[in-house]
Amino acid sequence: RHNVLFPLMKWLELQRRSREVSISEEVMAMIREDYDKDLTIELCASRLNFHANYISRVFKKEMGTTFSNVLSQYRMDVAKRWLLETDMKIAEIAERLRYNHTSNFIRQFKKSEGMTPNQYRDRQSMPDSRARSWM
Repeated sequence: RHNVLFPLMKWLELQRRSREVSISEEVMAMIREDYDKDLTIELCASRLNFHANYISRVFKKEMGTTFSNVLSQYRMDVAKRWLLETDMKIAEIAERLRYNHTSNFIRQFKKSEGMTPNQYRDRQSMPDSRARSWM
């Protein structure tokens, strides 16, 4: 038992762990690729041929947070990049990031960043904003 069962159990655990990491990596790849589409944990699970509850549980265990939190944060990162690198209107950014209403996007952005998208754009575009902060 000691020479066969324990090594077999260890090997099975390593296989399970490897599969879970692979699943989380595949879900992250879907987020990076399809963040601007109506992406859900159910759609990811369907693409991977697993049940959504299983994918959700594995993803949360591996990432330390939920699928929706990771997707939302990824979209916020994209929004911040677009705010700085483009002249897209806030409503256009919200629409491209799949928010139903611009106000929902602004509320989520403020919750995430502590300021509105316009404030973020203005603050980041100020020349030498650190020097102005003490004035």
